Amino acid sequence: MTKTFDLTEKEFKAARIFVASCLISIGGKRPSDLADDEYTWIELTDLTDAGYSKHEAAGLMSALDAKGFIMDYDPTEKHAAHWIVTTAGWQWMDTVWEATNV
Repeated sequence: MTKTFDLTEKEFKAARIFVASCLISIGGKRPSDLADDEYTWIELTDLTDAGYSKHEAAGLMSALDAKGFIMDYDPTEKHAAHWIVTTAGWQWMDTVWEATNV
């Protein structure tokens, strides 16, 4: 059973931007393509490049982290966070992919 996420509209748009960024990295068309190559690394700049301020992007990342959609893969790294979209996150996004557009 696919986990679901209760995201606000802003969080949902940010989550979709993150998944779209992952798909660009692997040449995929929909989130289920990540099953073959789970390259789900993301960065704050994915959101700032989409027009969010650094402060707003950081807040959205914090909210998505708290909800389990993204996570810091290596929180011990001192110089840079290593953020990923969780498997449950991209799998859920696949269930709503066609119905959404950023």
